[in-house]
Amino acid sequence: RKIQRKLRAGKKREELLEKYGRRERNRLNDLYHKLANKIVELAEKYGGITLEDLTEIRNTIRYSAEMNGRLHRWSFRRLQAIIEYKAKLKGVSVVFVDPARTSSLCPICGGKLVPNGRRVLKCECGFEADRDVVGSWNIRLKALKMWGVSVPPESQPMKTGGWKPTRYEINTLHTLYG
Repeated sequence: RKIQRKLRAGKKREELLEKYGRRERNRLNDLYHKLANKIVELAEKYGGITLEDLTEIRNTIRYSAEMNGRLHRWSFRRLQAIIEYKAKLKGVSVVFVDPARTSSLCPICGGKLVPNGRRVLKCECGFEADRDVVGSWNIRLKALKMWGVSVPPESQPMKTGGWKPTRYEINTLHTLYG
């Protein structure tokens, strides 16, 4: 930004912008590779990686021109691609799940969550957690379903609404399913 303000035009401006742009890309690439190595290292212990399928995110979100610009510069797919190829090299499975409604449905009973403060979501069944935790838990549950594992919201008592979990049961489910 300093370069853009000080040098309005010319070859010197282009050279400096290219130099600092390349430097920033290299730093991000290094960070992405280090993050991917840690993620794959952890996934080797637990058996797999689940990522949100964000391929259509740019088509579904409309904000201001400034926000759209920031969104288009966001290199989320680059990190996912690095994680995916490093996982394949190590033999770790990677699953992409649809992120729709992962932050709005209760991972315990499948009911609709309502805000209870700025970041906390609450369900009628008594479940309460941070919205990012809820989203990541639901993404994990979707992946487990894809792998053929039976997960809590699919059990019959939960589908019919005849069961209200206790705090102990919620903590047990959290321990078992993350």
